[in-house]
Amino acid sequence: MFQKIKEFFAPAPVERVEPVIVPEEPEVEEIPEGTGNLTIRAMSYDDETGQIKIDMDWDQEFVDYLKRNGFNGATEESIVHKYVATLYQGMVARQQEEGKSYE
Repeated sequence: MFQKIKEFFAPAPVERVEPVIVPEEPEVEEIPEGTGNLTIRAMSYDDETGQIKIDMDWDQEFVDYLKRNGFNGATEESIVHKYVATLYQGMVARQQEEGKSYE
């Protein structure tokens, strides 16, 4: 009887997990000269509307870079928003191709 009680209160076996080796410095792609800067300061998701809110800063050089690469709009803000929307659509499309979903 004591053996059954010992077995009942014995700690559960722990599964061994192989350690993950993280590189010391992540690889970062070089940003080409003349592309300017886009800084994402904050990002949030509204559960009720399903919309993503992104607070961003950019410089004129970045807007000029986008214009040279086919993005256009009435304001700098609309040009940058089109760029971010294009990035998001590409990301969703890749996830769908891989059978993953954001839902």
